[in-house]
Amino acid sequence: MGLVFLIVSEKARRSDTNSYKIVPISGDTVTKDSGSTVFGEGWIGQMEKQMEEIVRAHVCVSGRVQGVGFRAFTQMQANSRALHGWVRNRAEGKVELEVEGPQLSVQTFLQALHEGPPLSQVFQVTVDWKEPNRQTEGFQILRNSL
Repeated sequence: MGLVFLIVSEKARRSDTNSYKIVPISGDTVTKDSGSTVFGEGWIGQMEKQMEEIVRAHVCVSGRVQGVGFRAFTQMQANSRALHGWVRNRAEGKVELEVEGPQLSVQTFLQALHEGPPLSQVFQVTVDWKEPNRQTEGFQILRNSL
C-alpha cells in the first residue's frame, strides 16, 4: 500500500467548510487549484525520507514537570509512536530524556512534550540533536539523576 498525504491549503484551513477535495496524484508533482500551494518535483520522496529517517534527540524540559506525571506521560507518548529511549528527573527540577526513531514521529513527540500532562506547566523544551545509535529498545523511565 502506498502513502497517502492530505494536503490542505491555507485558504481551505481558514474556511468554515469541513469538506476537502481529494485529488489523485502521480509521480512527484502536484499542481493544485489557483491560490493553493504547488509542490514541485521530489516532494513525495522528501516526505517519505522524513518519515523513515532515524534521528535521536537529547531533551531537557523545564517548568513544573516533576511530581505531575510528566515521565509517565513522556513514556506513553513515546510508546504510542514506537519510539525508543529513556526519561528521568534531574536534581535541579528538570526532566531529561533521550528519544530515537523516525524523524516525523520524533517531531510530533516533541510537540506533545510542549503540552505535557494536565498538571504540568512546561516553560522550555531544549533539544540537542545527536547521531542515532540504536542502542535502546523500548522507552523506559530511569531512576532520578544525581
